[in-house]
Amino acid sequence: MADDAIKAGMSASLTGQFESQGVQALRGAQAWVLDSNSAGGIHVSGVTRGLELVHYDDESSASKAFEVIRHLILQLSLIHISE
Repeated sequence: MADDAIKAGMSASLTGQFESQGVQALRGAQAWVLDSNSAGGIHVSGVTRGLELVHYDDESSASKAFEVIRHLILQLSLIHISE
């Protein structure tokens, strides 16, 4: 996707106790990005932009999920998609 793509971040339980739910949540987010980009992107303030998904495994741990979300928002300046 182009450099001007909107980057959305997500914490997902891809390992551990909640792996099956996390994998499904990630697949849903990936489908949303694919569908949106296939339709030409999304419109923001009169400009059409594509989407890019950045995701990390929170290992089914609340403290790890907090670290991941903090990293996504504060260090990467991404919007966050909740699992």
